[in-house]
Amino acid sequence: MIRLIPVPFLLYLFWSACTLLLTFYMKGWDVDNITHILLLCLLSVTLMWALKTRSAQRPKNPRLLFVGAGVLFAALAEGCYMISQPFLLSLTIRSGMPIMQMIRNYSIDLMFTLPVYVFIFSVIWKLINRYRYGRWEYIFVFALAQALGDGNQTFFACPDAAFVHSLCDDQLSCHQPGALSGH
Repeated sequence: MIRLIPVPFLLYLFWSACTLLLTFYMKGWDVDNITHILLLCLLSVTLMWALKTRSAQRPKNPRLLFVGAGVLFAALAEGCYMISQPFLLSLTIRSGMPIMQMIRNYSIDLMFTLPVYVFIFSVIWKLINRYRYGRWEYIFVFALAQALGDGNQTFFACPDAAFVHSLCDDQLSCHQPGALSGH
């Protein structure tokens, strides 16, 4: 039997739906919006899978389950990004592309990203089991790690703009003179 869906997840779904509606209103059916819909669907399926398969028994190898499930779902999320922002832009999947080319591009992308995901989830496993975290400490530490990881490209491309990473839009480029000053 599936347990009730946690309230924070429902709030996140509501917030995501509002955000998607706003971006659809502004941009329509672009690849970024489609990517976000795919990711939201994947998140929903992941939650349903976790709630349905959760049991009172402890798994025989919890580390393997944690790292393996994390890598699997990260690889699926990577597939959602293949139409908008794959690891290498030359691997972008476009409409009309032959299916074998799509599979090839996704496979090449996974060759670069899977080893990194194994490392990341192994480090997270080690941190979780080495230190004691309260609920809010856990939320803060791992959300900060995620944010720093996602902002890493901006930091290396343009260190002086790293602090405004979330405020930058598609037209703002760190390589344009006066990009941050508005000139």
